[in-house]
Amino acid sequence: MALLLPALMLPALAAAQGSPFLTGATALQNNILGWLTPIAVILVMALGAMAMANRLVENCSNTLILRCSGSEQGGTSQFASRLIGEREVIRRQRSRGRDRDGLFPSKGTRRSTQVSEQQVIESAVLASELEQLPDLSGYLKTASARGWVRIGLRLPADR
Repeated sequence: MALLLPALMLPALAAAQGSPFLTGATALQNNILGWLTPIAVILVMALGAMAMANRLVENCSNTLILRCSGSEQGGTSQFASRLIGEREVIRRQRSRGRDRDGLFPSKGTRRSTQVSEQQVIESAVLASELEQLPDLSGYLKTASARGWVRIGLRLPADR
């Protein structure tokens, strides 16, 4: 970026002197703008499409998520996992110990048990779980329900 700023300002300086540098600097500036403009347009269009997709999903009162695939960055399965949300889990860990005072195990043995709890927030459904769902299985959230429900659909027999 530091190199780009002088390159964009130099044509104005060169115009005052009428040097041949003006032609090269102007061409460089036009080439840079020629390359950056389509990239900026594509980026704006992609961001707009993503925003519109989020608005569509947010406005749905009933949502059904069936098995979806993922790409290297997660893609659809990551999006669906974030849509389902997170849950709070309390994990208990129990550790037991025994101390001995002396050479004989029956003499002076103390036993202790320690329990600790850890509160963790995690994804309610992992993206990898969504990718491994069986056919016609998924998660449903209706407008009147407080949370998501795991469901399985059956096709009619006369299919």
